[in-house]
Amino acid sequence: MEKSTAKRTILANGIIFLSETIPHVRSVSLGIWVKTGSRYESPEISGISHFIEHLLFKGTENRSAREIAYEIDSLGGQMDAFTGREYTCYYARVMDEHLPKALQLLADLVTRPSLTSNDMEVERQVILEEIRMIEDTPEDYVHDMFTHLIWQGHALGQSILGTQETVKNLSNQDIARHFKANYHSGNIIIAAAGNFDPKILQEQIEEKFKLPGSIERAAKSITAPEFQPHFIIKNKDLEQVHLCLGSKGIAYSDEQRYAAYILNTVLGGGMSSRLFQKIREERGLAYAVYSYFTSYLDTGMFAIYAGTAPSSLHEVLDLIMAELKTIKNNPLDDDELNKSKEQLRGALMLGLESTTNRMTSLAKHEIYFGYHITMDEIINGIELVTTEQVQSLARNLFSSEFLSLSLLGAVKNDFLNKNLLQC
Repeated sequence: MEKSTAKRTILANGIIFLSETIPHVRSVSLGIWVKTGSRYESPEISGISHFIEHLLFKGTENRSAREIAYEIDSLGGQMDAFTGREYTCYYARVMDEHLPKALQLLADLVTRPSLTSNDMEVERQVILEEIRMIEDTPEDYVHDMFTHLIWQGHALGQSILGTQETVKNLSNQDIARHFKANYHSGNIIIAAAGNFDPKILQEQIEEKFKLPGSIERAAKSITAPEFQPHFIIKNKDLEQVHLCLGSKGIAYSDEQRYAAYILNTVLGGGMSSRLFQKIREERGLAYAVYSYFTSYLDTGMFAIYAGTAPSSLHEVLDLIMAELKTIKNNPLDDDELNKSKEQLRGALMLGLESTTNRMTSLAKHEIYFGYHITMDEIINGIELVTTEQVQSLARNLFSSEFLSLSLLGAVKNDFLNKNLLQC
């Protein structure tokens, strides 16, 4: 494996600059990561981080929305943004020769947005349509239902998009206040991976990112949510019932994360996983069935998704519960453990070919660990996982006191009973 060239520098303006040079590629991925997201929003302004992300593409002091779109397309690469629960990211993947233009455009978006009232009203309607679109997409919506279900009353349970009500009520003053409080040098990480000169890029960043605010990086005050197991049914006239069944998970930096990678791979992390083979391949009860872990600074969740005919719902749930009980009570055999490790290793190695993956890893490692974790360290952590560690994690997570279920589709309200999720 090639030697890592990842470097971490705190710039004079307080921004953390992360770089990884890959000389043999012709692209560069550049990300501006702002440590703000839906977790840091009060219920009254739920969705404001996502709203600001949209607004930044509506115009700056130097460019109109049309000019921004034209410049993005003229680069011939990719430029976009996304909002999460603990961060917001603006990123570009371009040919190395276009890096200065990409940096200039991203800097303009993040440091000099117009944030006009007219733009806000236009984009408000766009976001309301986005919320409606999610509500009309059952496979997406059932995950939002599940997250809200398990973390009721906590900011992590809020939708990243906000609600129709909160989006309608956000004011220009709310937007300006939230932007000023979060878009400052002490709250920003800039990560780059690909073919570039780190010294030159650092100089350009220091020149273009003239941001107000202290360079101090004060930790945000957060409170861990209490996992609240619940059942919920939302009746809707659909051809399928969409289900999300899950439990508490682990924090991003938890020492058990490598065992969690194995556990997820075995259960529902691919075509050879137990759930995919038993529910789809052997019985044909679902087209899509998979599992995943989602982790945050201090907590996480594990979930299983499946979409099936209403008449097959009981059987699918029984098969899922049977598999959770099996993995709790019976250790993996060496063959399944080793195959899972090889699957993860292959996915990680292929991911190295993407400058975007590398850039994202740099930023996330900084957010959740405060330092870069090399690929050798990750692979070594996976290789050291034992069957006992996987079983111990499964026993801890898959307990009846934690299991929750959200159902979306044509389901009778008396479907659920206290014995359904006994594990």
